[in-house]
Amino acid sequence: MPSTSVTGGPRAEQDETASPLALERLAAIAHELGAVAVQGDAREASARLSGQRFFVACLGQFKRGKSSLLNALVGRSVLPVGVPPVTSALTILRHGASPRAQVRLADGGTRSIALDELASFVDERDNPENVKGVVAVEVFLPVPLLETGLCLVDTPGLGSVFATNTAVTRSFVPQVDAALVVLGSDPPITGEEADLLTQVAAGVRHVIIVLNKADRASAAELRDARRFTETVIEDRLGRPIGALLEVSARERLETGLPTREWLALEQELASLAHQSRNEILASAGERAIRRLRDALLAEIAEREGALRRPLQATEARVAKLREAASGTERLLSDLGALFAATEADLARRYEARRVAFMEGVLPRALAELDRTLGEAATDGTLRAVALTAAGAIAERHVREFLAEAEPVGEQLYSQGTERFVTLTNTFLIDLLAQDEEPTPALEVQPGFQKRRGFFFAHLMSRTHVGFWTWFGDVLRFRLVPRVKRHASGYLRELLYANAMRIVGDLRDRVLESRRSLEREVTQRLTEAVAAGERALAAARDRQAAGSTAVSAEIGRLVSLRSELESSGPAPPNPSTT
Repeated sequence: MPSTSVTGGPRAEQDETASPLALERLAAIAHELGAVAVQGDAREASARLSGQRFFVACLGQFKRGKSSLLNALVGRSVLPVGVPPVTSALTILRHGASPRAQVRLADGGTRSIALDELASFVDERDNPENVKGVVAVEVFLPVPLLETGLCLVDTPGLGSVFATNTAVTRSFVPQVDAALVVLGSDPPITGEEADLLTQVAAGVRHVIIVLNKADRASAAELRDARRFTETVIEDRLGRPIGALLEVSARERLETGLPTREWLALEQELASLAHQSRNEILASAGERAIRRLRDALLAEIAEREGALRRPLQATEARVAKLREAASGTERLLSDLGALFAATEADLARRYEARRVAFMEGVLPRALAELDRTLGEAATDGTLRAVALTAAGAIAERHVREFLAEAEPVGEQLYSQGTERFVTLTNTFLIDLLAQDEEPTPALEVQPGFQKRRGFFFAHLMSRTHVGFWTWFGDVLRFRLVPRVKRHASGYLRELLYANAMRIVGDLRDRVLESRRSLEREVTQRLTEAVAAGERALAAARDRQAAGSTAVSAEIGRLVSLRSELESSGPAPPNPSTT
């Protein structure tokens, strides 16, 4: 293999072979170090970029219709769909001369399958929580959209009851080159979707956002969903998001017609495939180089430390890590008991605050509504005015409750989890500390690790009126009492439902924050054990060969580190389009 430095940046844009060559160099370094996972990742990225292929990942909550949307884009029902959460493994749709599929397994093996066998590997019903160990399934299709190297990736949905599915999607984020984010109107964008979009947008420039299942929502519901989604995303990203496209995959599949904004969606993807292709490939190469370079630098640091300290110290360190990893479940269980008590206490406090809120706000809110009705014209427009006013009054009071409850909840949660975080960090520092420099504490703050998922629900179905109610409004038949009852009931429902949703969101944030911390602890220990074992094996070999061999190996590691540190690409500065 020709020698090349690990590079990126402007050179990657000028020479389309720069990234694959740099990735091959990273794969060679990983091979030298025995870092098998990094080596495989680097070679796969190199092959993908050499073939000018880039990933457009379809992301979103489960049941948004992601698989149906991709089926509609390729013009055939190749991906399984269903009522329960279906997708359990990544599925990559790429160009091929004839329809076929290939399964990549966690043990490194591959298996060719017919398209009608696809569900056996990617359907949650046939492969629950991916028990078959599927890394990904590649589906080859003779579709013009895919000819340029654009690959559509179907991902498991977020928020499913199957935690493994969400983890698969989040672990794939570093390999996303462009995103097709699939949202809806019921509910609009969730907190978890907004979190993922923020994470993706930090690494890639091109993000297409669609509101799918537009045929199942009224014009008012779509308008509200669009406005809310734009507000949430622009607030998270700090910049405009461009167009939100309203589409219906079902209409496209059943009628064959590009209804609503389907043509605009196809044009956006065609633009990625043609106008933006080179830029996306260059960015993909830079991001892959940066990610793999950082992994190798960590590997080298572990190797060098093992060579510089006495062998017995490294053996003791690795033994300690193994013991800790095997006891992680016990550790988290012990600390989890502390967390469970905190959760129960917070749940009681949240509920007490909700009850107090409802008792205090309802009389005031109804009085505000009465004043509004007293000032409104008593004609056929009164009901619309009253319902709009009820919605505005309820939303204002609910947001006041949120503004009060959220910081209090954050404070209570922080107080309750401070000991949890302190104990965990102390545990990790004691275990992972090296002689030369201590391992830093786990970077987890005591506060919520999950962003707010609450949004105000207007319960539009409760504002619907039948023919006779409308007719009575036109005739002004007992208009004011009827409207007052309707609007007052609507106001009560809005206050109750949204206050309950705030409490539910706070509880969810407590639970997910706990899970986030536990995942980070487990991952940190697993990675430390693997790296420590590789470093120990290498140190034994070199020290058995004598001090000259040890010095030579340290010199080689220093040289590799210097190469990696001096030639890495600059951090990206993406912007959503």
